[in-house]
Amino acid sequence: MPVKKPQRVLGKSIALKSAQKRIQQRASRAAWASLNLTAMVDIFTTLVVFLLANFSATGEILFMTKEIELPKAQATAEILRAPVISISSSAVSLEGERVYFTEEAARQDVSTLSDITYQLQEMRKTEEILRPGQLFKGTVVLQCDEKIEFNVVRKVMYAAAAAGYVDINYAVISKGKAGVAPAK
Repeated sequence: MPVKKPQRVLGKSIALKSAQKRIQQRASRAAWASLNLTAMVDIFTTLVVFLLANFSATGEILFMTKEIELPKAQATAEILRAPVISISSSAVSLEGERVYFTEEAARQDVSTLSDITYQLQEMRKTEEILRPGQLFKGTVVLQCDEKIEFNVVRKVMYAAAAAGYVDINYAVISKGKAGVAPAK
C-alpha cells in the first residue's frame, strides 16, 4: 500500500461558523465528565434520615434495647440527665453496663443489690468532685420492662436509695401530652 500525502483536516480552517461551533462543543463535551447526582442525593438523604432519627432536643439519650418494652403513661415530664438503671428480662444494667443477671436479682435469697449501691456511690463521689459547690440532687432514671416482677424493681430502688439516690424517675412512653396530667 503506497504512502499518501496528508489531506486537509477539519478544524480551524473551516470557514463556516456553525461547523466550527459544533466541533468546539463536541471537544468541550469530551473534556467534561457529567456529574451523576443520584448517588450523591442518596448519600445525603441517608445522612439526613440518620441525623433526624438520632436527634435529641433535650440532650438525653436513653439506650433502648429490644428486650425492654417501656410502660405507657399519660402524665409525663422531661427526663433530666441522671444515671440510668435498666432492667430487662436478662440483665440489670447501670449506664449500659450489666451489673446483675435479672434471674440472680430476682432470687429470694438475694436481699440487696450491693454492686449497684457501690457503683452509684462511686458515681455520686465523682459528681461531687466535679461540681463541688452544687447540692447533690440524688436523681436516677429507672428504665425497666413492663413485664419485670416488682420484687426486682423494689430491690433496685432500695439499692439506689441506699446510695443516696432517692429521687427516682421512671422512663415511660408518653401516650398523651408531655407534662399534662390526664383529665378527670
